[in-house]
Amino acid sequence: MQLNSGKHTNPYKIMYKKSLLLLLSINLIACKCILPDPVITRYGVKNDLKMFPQDNPRMTLRSIIKAIELKRFDYLLAHLIYPDLIKIELGSDSFENLVLHTRENFTSGKKNADKLREFLKDGILVYFGRQAAVIRLQDGSQIQFMEEDDLWYMNRH
Repeated sequence: MQLNSGKHTNPYKIMYKKSLLLLLSINLIACKCILPDPVITRYGVKNDLKMFPQDNPRMTLRSIIKAIELKRFDYLLAHLIYPDLIKIELGSDSFENLVLHTRENFTSGKKNADKLREFLKDGILVYFGRQAAVIRLQDGSQIQFMEEDDLWYMNRH
């Protein structure tokens, strides 16, 4: 005979369900940690998130500097700059010509990674949802970033 109205709840059943939910949560987190990063190929260049991480704007900025130092302008344009920006830059030109033009700008001394290092050293990071900016208070200059699919890209400089 049941004294209370309603179902009789077994405390072991409740504990079992909570333990099961906890184990499932732990497994999902562990799977995300051990799954390899997805391989994205743009313009024939495969991404390498181990060598050029893009987890946040500062890491992306470090990766941009590293790509410039390693003269990996193809990687810089294919994976570290916001993809829609590259499409606009390309217009009717080829990706190879854009890489060549970027390489020339950096090797001729017109552009260099020193200014980017200043942003990394002195810049303040400000988030606006899926967008962010690294701002230098000394002169108000900024680099804008955008997040898409858990990866951060430089959007404007």
